[in-house]
Amino acid sequence: MLKGKKTYIDISSPDKNLKINGVENFIKDISSPPTKFGVGVQAGYGLNSEMKVAPYIGFGVSYNLIRF
Repeated sequence: MLKGKKTYIDISSPDKNLKINGVENFIKDISSPPTKFGVGVQAGYGLNSEMKVAPYIGFGVSYNLIRF
């Protein structure tokens, strides 16, 4: 679940007569897509056991709607 992703590049040609022996230089910007879920420290307001709105601080899981 939390394993890193492996990225690889496969260089090939549709021409069957072309043989690729090696690559001297290849630059490709590979960026991972932004994550939608996060885990961290949170602070805010929520409902307590008496169903009243009260401030809280704690750890939580969040879904990111907006990234900046």
